[in-house]
Amino acid sequence: HCIMQPVHVDDVVGAIIAVLRNPKTYEKEYNLSGGSIVTFAHILKFIAQQMGVRRTVMTVPNKPLLACIKAYELVSRNPMVRYYQVHKWTQNVVLSMDDNMRDFGYDPMPFDEGMARTMKEIGLAKKNQQ
Repeated sequence: HCIMQPVHVDDVVGAIIAVLRNPKTYEKEYNLSGGSIVTFAHILKFIAQQMGVRRTVMTVPNKPLLACIKAYELVSRNPMVRYYQVHKWTQNVVLSMDDNMRDFGYDPMPFDEGMARTMKEIGLAKKNQQ
């Protein structure tokens, strides 16, 4: 049930350009988040829908999942997923964009829009989604 704020690459690039052009942002740090707060399950379901496939998303309690990933890392020479990656997903931290909006007009696109655009660009969206 973890929540995330995925940010689209276009928003990251736009933010970098905006900060470089604005002396008000110099010597400050900003967290960049996406324009939507979504669950990991929503992300998986949305991607499946865009690809035109049906998938069932099952939830697993954090502690057993993290224990399994630690064990997997111990036995795998080249793990495809790491404990620290999954552990950070379980934190459910919502980042404020107030400073970003005030200082350089940051207005990121919603997740569904950015992911649909990305999937279309890389050729993973089903034909009638394009």
